[in-house]
Amino acid sequence: MGLHKSMNPFILALAFFLSSVCLAQERSFFSGNLSDSETIVSSLGTFRFGFFTPVNSTSRYAGIWYNNIPIQTVIWVANKDKPINDSSGVISLSEDGNLVLTDGQRRVLWSTNVTTQARANSTVAELLDTGNLVLKDDNSETTLWESFRHPTDSWLPNMVVGTNARASGENITITSWKSPSDPSPGSYTAALVLAAYPELFIMNKDDNNATVWRSGPWNGQMFNGLPDVEPGVIFLFRFTVNDDTNGSVTMSYANDSTLRYLYMDYRGSVIRRDWSEARRNWTVGLQVPASECDIYRRCGPFTTCNPRKNPPCSCIKGFRPRSLVEWNNGNWSGGCTRRTPLQCERLNNNGSADGFTRLRRMKLPDFAIRSEASEPECLRTCLRTCSCIACAHGLGYGCMIWNGSLVDSQELPAGGMDLYIRLAHSEIILLILLLLAYSLLETPDRRPVIIASSLAGGILVVAACGLMARRLVMKRRARKKGRDAEQIFNRVEALAGGDKAKLKELPLFEFQVLAAATNNFSLRNKLGQGGFGPVYKTLYVSCSGYMSPEYAMGGLFSEKSDVFSLGVILLQIVSGRRNSNSTLLAYAWSIWNEGEITELVDPVIFEQVFEKEIRKCIRIGLLCVQEAANDRPSVATMCSMLSSEIVDIPEPKQPAFISRNVVAPEAESSENSEPKASINNVTITDVSGR
Repeated sequence: MGLHKSMNPFILALAFFLSSVCLAQERSFFSGNLSDSETIVSSLGTFRFGFFTPVNSTSRYAGIWYNNIPIQTVIWVANKDKPINDSSGVISLSEDGNLVLTDGQRRVLWSTNVTTQARANSTVAELLDTGNLVLKDDNSETTLWESFRHPTDSWLPNMVVGTNARASGENITITSWKSPSDPSPGSYTAALVLAAYPELFIMNKDDNNATVWRSGPWNGQMFNGLPDVEPGVIFLFRFTVNDDTNGSVTMSYANDSTLRYLYMDYRGSVIRRDWSEARRNWTVGLQVPASECDIYRRCGPFTTCNPRKNPPCSCIKGFRPRSLVEWNNGNWSGGCTRRTPLQCERLNNNGSADGFTRLRRMKLPDFAIRSEASEPECLRTCLRTCSCIACAHGLGYGCMIWNGSLVDSQELPAGGMDLYIRLAHSEIILLILLLLAYSLLETPDRRPVIIASSLAGGILVVAACGLMARRLVMKRRARKKGRDAEQIFNRVEALAGGDKAKLKELPLFEFQVLAAATNNFSLRNKLGQGGFGPVYKTLYVSCSGYMSPEYAMGGLFSEKSDVFSLGVILLQIVSGRRNSNSTLLAYAWSIWNEGEITELVDPVIFEQVFEKEIRKCIRIGLLCVQEAANDRPSVATMCSMLSSEIVDIPEPKQPAFISRNVVAPEAESSENSEPKASINNVTITDVSGR
């Protein structure tokens, strides 16, 4: 009896505790009514569904928000454009099985509005741990409706975004709030757009659904233009496309967390938010648009945008600003236009075949067309199609073709794809330069000149060997304080907008090379007169940035006369001599066979540390002027040799046009004393080998 009495308090306490637990247990579902003061909570306590009031507002809405987080974070709203002004709202299951929201006057403000075969009072609403509110048949467990297919401004893991136009006309999009205190539909929508290559788009409804941002095309694993995310955060996309009108994409994370989601800000940005327990606040991760280059068509057609450059917009090689005045004023929306028509655009479709320039690490332009061509045939297919202006090929993409215009291209810091831009043959072989000639040294036959870049309105294209010569000359000039090139850079700094870094990248060339390049500054090659001097056109080949040898097709780099001219020029840059071809080639060949290349090299540029590079230039130059044209490399191969893409360089054979009696160039006293040869002194415009 005493033991029984002593246990009574314990039993009573235990019973009270269990009773309290049962009473405190919150439901994750309901099948009756839910008043303004009632809520349901997902089974793990992550999400809560009921009535809430937005910050800085007095209106009441039914919605879902994160539970146990001190900052109100709503991820779905039912009556987003029909607020309740008091606490009279009720969420209930109607007689036809739908979930409905009514106010104190029994007006229906929102409903799931589905046609069900369920019997009366047999449906139930449940809040899942994913944040998805589902309406299901309590008998069959069949899902009749779910909030994940009717999102507002938030995209949670495993939530679907897409379209099912053929079956139901359903289009699942993310829509911003009007403001932080007003969940009614705002101006911006994120949607999946199905085309040849599906993409995610942000559009402005107030501007006739104008595109604000695009993700770049989908390749089966990723969107080409999505920026890299932080380490440890890996997006997983599951994509389903049935045809041109039906498709969806689901987002999740490799390191899945319900406290991480994407939402659309009322200003039109899609932002990834992660909950930080240490900070007791949300942290911002991925955000798009993240830079001005993410804004759709920021730079207009036929341009590339790079947020790491100033200015960020630049014309694609072979194009020039459509309006130079607007361009220089920072208005790049007009974009650029092609300088030289493509072959099929020219009269009679004559001239040499077009070629390509390669842009690396690119967010691909909009409006790609899928081609069935294989990778080896992709570029050839583009060349055979007059309307094709660019192409690309990649895993999961296949062959991609662009017609008409190129818009919304961006240079990415990493990732991206190679984009091949179709250019006229003359844009690759014969490119216009602006020459600003200034005397830097006292002796007239050693006058390097500085070449203006596109900062002055032209396109800077130089031979790869010229870049090496520039480095050698600039290193020597740097020892002279307060003189020479630095003074020139200061003079034209205003032309470049104060960007000295770009000016110092401009190469220096010997006066005789430029004389040869312009046919002794012929009036026929003069383009005009600028504030810094005469402007001429010249012929040079740029190795940097152009297509690799395996893509040299359609006769683009097959002209042996071109490579012969470049070989002669290469030997002139190296030697600093402008003798007749026969004399220079014979002397260079003799020096090469003797192994004493220092006798050939211009002492102004020679330094022991560069001897290996100079020897390579001489060898390549001699390969280009070999007597048999078939022994000479193509221009593309020459470029690969100069850029060290090809390291196994063969020994050269005897050059063309060699006189039997070799005379050192220094011994020549006049033009009349030069041995006669089969061609004239080299000019870049008309020299050709056999």
